[in-house]
Amino acid sequence: MHPAAMGCGYHHPFPSLHAQVIDRQQFKVLPSFQKLVARNNFLEGYVEQYRLLEASGTTPMEFEAKIASIAESEAIDGYLILEPASEIEMN
Repeated sequence: MHPAAMGCGYHHPFPSLHAQVIDRQQFKVLPSFQKLVARNNFLEGYVEQYRLLEASGTTPMEFEAKIASIAESEAIDGYLILEPASEIEMN
């Protein structure tokens, strides 16, 4: 029976190999997973933008043209602050 199965503290027979495996996981595997999560979050945001464009009946090219037509004087610190049309119409 394996020592870990008997409730005894299990000691890896090759501690340096075990440390190498842990190091590999910390420095290779975990960052890879973090990159995958970040990419997934980015793609979800991208998909949501397309959903909003679709809901408004606007193509990406039309949206870009509308953004380009906004005067630079409307920018705040170089950024355009956009809000949904329904909120603009209410003001």
